[in-house]
Amino acid sequence: MTSSNGPLITIVLTTFNSERVIEKTLKGVIEQDFPLNRVELVIVDGVSKDNTLKVIREFIKHYAEKFYDVNVIVHDKNYSLSKARNNGLKASRGKYLLILDDDMYMEKNSLHVLYEFLSNSPSRIIGAMPLLVPVSNNLLDRWRVRALEGRITEYYAVANCAMLKRNVIEVVGYYDETLGPPFTTFEEMKYGARIASKGFKICMLGWIKAYHYCNVENEDREQKGDRKPFHESHQLYTLSLMKSIYMTLRSGSKVCH
Repeated sequence: MTSSNGPLITIVLTTFNSERVIEKTLKGVIEQDFPLNRVELVIVDGVSKDNTLKVIREFIKHYAEKFYDVNVIVHDKNYSLSKARNNGLKASRGKYLLILDDDMYMEKNSLHVLYEFLSNSPSRIIGAMPLLVPVSNNLLDRWRVRALEGRITEYYAVANCAMLKRNVIEVVGYYDETLGPPFTTFEEMKYGARIASKGFKICMLGWIKAYHYCNVENEDREQKGDRKPFHESHQLYTLSLMKSIYMTLRSGSKVCH
C-alpha cells in the first residue's frame, strides 16, 4: 500500500489461453470473505487466442465495482509467465501481493487467513500460501496433501497462489524473465531460492486449500502447441513431491517459524 488510501492487497493474476479454467479462478476471487474494496485486481494476459479475454471482460462488467480497482494488461504477444508476473507486480499498489495463476481455485477464506498470518508474522517470513491440492489422480499428490494437512511447512517456490509482503521486491527484485513458460519452467523455484538465500521464508498453511487444475490447462496448451508436453518435466516434478513428503515427515508438524 503506497498510501493510507491505497489497496491493502493486490492480486496479480496471469492468464494465457485458459478459457477452461479461468472462470473457476475468478469465481474463487469474487467469493472471498475479505473486503474486496481493499483489493486491487491486476490481470496480465499474453494475448490469449481463445475466449479467455471474453470471460475476463464479462467478469469485470459484473464485478469491477466491488474491487478497489481493476487493471487489465494485455501483452502484444506471450512473452513469458515471468514477464507477465513482473509487469503485474510493477503495476501493483498493494501492501501485500498475491501471485495467482489462472488454473487455481482459492477457498473463500484464503485472502483473510493469508493476510492475518503475514501481518502478524516476523519480518523473516516474507510469504505464505494455502496448501496446494492438485485436481488429479496422482497417488503422490494425494500422499503429499495428507502429509501437509494441518501443518505449517516451509515452501520452496513462489507461484500458484502465494501472498508476499511488498518488500520482497526490494529484497530479491523480480522474476527472471529468461525463465517461465512458454520458454522454460521452474522460474518459481528460482525465485523461491533467491528468497531463501537472503534468509527469508515462505510458509505453506495446511489448514486452508487452493485447488490446482493443472491437468486441464496443460492438456489444452499441449494441444495448441503453447507448452511442451507435461511428461518432459514430470520426473523432476515427482522428485520434488517425494522430497516435500520426506522433509515434512522428518521435520515434524511445524517447520516454518
